[in-house]
Amino acid sequence: MGNLSLAISNMSNSLITNINALVDSTARENRIKGELGVAYDIQMGMLPGKESIPRSPLYEISAFIHPAKEVGGDFYDVFRLGEDRLVITIGDVSDKGVPAAMFMSICVTLLRQLYKGADSIETVFRDVNSCLSERNPNMMFVTLFSMIVNTLTGDFCFCNAGHCPPLIVREKGLMVLEHLSGPALGVMEGADYLLGSGHLDPGDYLFIYTDGISEAQNEENKFFGEERIRNVLEQRHYNSAKSQVYSILDAIVEFRGQADQSDDMTMLSFRRAENGAAPEPPKTGDLS
Repeated sequence: MGNLSLAISNMSNSLITNINALVDSTARENRIKGELGVAYDIQMGMLPGKESIPRSPLYEISAFIHPAKEVGGDFYDVFRLGEDRLVITIGDVSDKGVPAAMFMSICVTLLRQLYKGADSIETVFRDVNSCLSERNPNMMFVTLFSMIVNTLTGDFCFCNAGHCPPLIVREKGLMVLEHLSGPALGVMEGADYLLGSGHLDPGDYLFIYTDGISEAQNEENKFFGEERIRNVLEQRHYNSAKSQVYSILDAIVEFRGQADQSDDMTMLSFRRAENGAAPEPPKTGDLS
């Protein structure tokens, strides 16, 4: 009886200890979730939302972003550069979670500040790359596409640092912007970046995305792929930038089935208005 009483006492003490440990663990988990929730709000607050994306009768823009974890490394940005020019950027950091979110915040801040004083997109990319490469102990990097579009003429210039090639959807077909300006930012100090250029006719769409879209996986671990993206865009079951974005999203959801999201997902659609004006264009790449 003495041994049984001692065993019951020990079991009670162990049970109390385990309950206290579970309570502490749950509290820590809830605190971490709360902090990550705040981090998510801060991260999303850095990006232009539905109400803060620039609006104009000359164009329409729609964007979608959804991290694979509480926070992530994908980002996009849209802001005016003078009266008639618009900067559109999308990026993908080489990691997920909190480290990627911190690196992403640095990238967004650098880009916004450098665009204010730079004389070309190439200069912006070189300066961002230099800053990221200088102190980067974890060897993180970001693929980046950034463009300046003249909203009156439809002319645009861009740099692409290792990012997924954007797509232009026209009435007569689809065009891939295959020009690669240079390597991902943060990989190699002193890298050069070359400017690309193009033109959007009235009614044209520009669709940009991160590899979380093309590499979305289904239950059989197959990728959604670039071909499916192009098929959805070419079928044109949409009549606005927003409906184009959600056409891709609906196709991914149907393809993925019950499989979990494996990577951050971001995409943006820019559509030039049907009645877009076309005055004399500015010098290509000029940020003044």
